[in-house]
Amino acid sequence: MRLNKDNVINSICIFAMVTAICFMLIVMLKSFYGQVIEITFIKDIFSIGATLFAALMAISLFNDWKVQETFNRTQRLHDEGVDIILKTTKKLNNLKAQIQINKLLFTEGKLSEEQIKKLEIEFNDQVKETIIYVQDLTHDIGVKIALDYSKIIRNNDEELNFVFNTLMNIKEFVQHIARDRGINANNILRVQNFINDLNQKIDKKLQDRNNLNKNS
Repeated sequence: MRLNKDNVINSICIFAMVTAICFMLIVMLKSFYGQVIEITFIKDIFSIGATLFAALMAISLFNDWKVQETFNRTQRLHDEGVDIILKTTKKLNNLKAQIQINKLLFTEGKLSEEQIKKLEIEFNDQVKETIIYVQDLTHDIGVKIALDYSKIIRNNDEELNFVFNTLMNIKEFVQHIARDRGINANNILRVQNFINDLNQKIDKKLQDRNNLNKNS
């Protein structure tokens, strides 16, 4: 593990503390108990001190490593979550675009019954494929975050919270479509509104991130 400034400071503090303890022990034995302090005894005390120093340093470095490793894993999970949000949002936007195309085609009134039926079948297949695709992606990453990083989420990690909540909203959304047995006249407006809100939410997050980078 590479030593940074904090590690060096911790090392110096631990070394100073252990050295002070060794000298205090020698002084106490000499002053209060009248012990004759020989060179070999001093060596033994400092040998014990060296062992204590090594143990404390190991604990300190291990704790630093755990903090860094948790940060790295959280960052990787965050990046994976963002990637899945972008993929699923793209899939939902394709669905929204197809809804608009079908609406335009139906409004023109130039389609035969056979063409209408074909469009409906193709659209229903697209909806099913989207539901399966989105649920598969959001489920796995959602479980990882919920199980492995529940403490981080409870500690209000803003970025990971945003990713987790967005993924769960997308997952619940497609589950609602599945329960409704697809997209129909009863839920089409809700579907379009959710996708629009999702796009706005992501755009706002990107804008906030850009503003933060400009100010930093």
